[in-house]
Amino acid sequence: MAEYTPLSAEIWLLEHWREVERHNFEWVAATGDAIVGHSRDLDELMVQIDRRRLANEVVYVFVEHPEPVERGAL
Repeated sequence: MAEYTPLSAEIWLLEHWREVERHNFEWVAATGDAIVGHSRDLDELMVQIDRRRLANEVVYVFVEHPEPVERGAL
């Protein structure tokens, strides 16, 4: 079982931003390199993931701006 921290979720988003760009302003659930669910409602998404028995393998990321932003660019 992998442990995910907010930093690892941020890293996942930066590495997979092209895959999540259509999910802007939604929560995305991912495991490895695959998106396994998405919703605007985090609680609903967590229930979906729990039903699929993936809860221990999933990282949750809120997609606010899917395009990568270089640090110091703002």
